[in-house]
Amino acid sequence: MQRAQAALDEANKDNLDPAEVERLESVVRFAVAQLGIKRRRRG
Repeated sequence: MQRAQAALDEANKDNLDPAEVERLESVVRFAVAQLGIKRRRRG
């Protein structure tokens, strides 16, 4: 999660194309959702 946030912060610093930033954010949201699902299955 921290790596994802760091990547987003870096992207914002570099002033990437807004569409690219949006794509990265959706990838991060998906990854976070997957982590939540895995934790629920195990727990």
